[in-house]
Amino acid sequence: ALNNELAEGPGAITKFNATFAEGDWAPNYLQHPKVLGLSRDKVLPLGIYLDGVNYGYRGGTIGWWLIDMATGRRHLLVALAKRDLCRCGCGGICSVSPVAAFIEWGFAALSEGRYPDRRHDGPWPDPVAARAGESLGLCGVVVVIKGDWSEFASTLGFRSWAHYTSPCFKCDATGGPTGSLRSSEGLSAIQEPGQYRIRI
Repeated sequence: ALNNELAEGPGAITKFNATFAEGDWAPNYLQHPKVLGLSRDKVLPLGIYLDGVNYGYRGGTIGWWLIDMATGRRHLLVALAKRDLCRCGCGGICSVSPVAAFIEWGFAALSEGRYPDRRHDGPWPDPVAARAGESLGLCGVVVVIKGDWSEFASTLGFRSWAHYTSPCFKCDATGGPTGSLRSSEGLSAIQEPGQYRIRI
């Protein structure tokens, strides 16, 4: 899909390269080992977007998209119907883990810039196996994972805002009626409150 997007014309790469003059890219891309090892125009910044999509009256799907951060275009990777999630008590992890493994496999291949030597779940069938190791024509690195808190909590298994002692998976805010999560002390448009130690 990325190759097809770039084949539509040089406009995407031209637009991408122009953003460097404007200083639009964060250190997680500019200082990425792949970017430092190759020229910037050879490594695309990519993102993963995760969200729930409702359909009908009771149906719902979890969707994962690849985002070409240079152009903003999204490509659907996986759609998993919520009715098909495992019900063993794992919270859907049995169903989401294979999806995560598939996505990781694809992005690992993009990072190397080569067709993988095997499928995410076993060997390639012939004649596809003959392409193993061939150049993809581009490299890409994940620099952002986007989604709302609900999907991070329900699909990825992070703590939710309802957790009493640790409601935020990114900082040390506390929950409950007297917790710091509800406090606006020290909060501003340019910084987090001092009592929130951000987890890296």
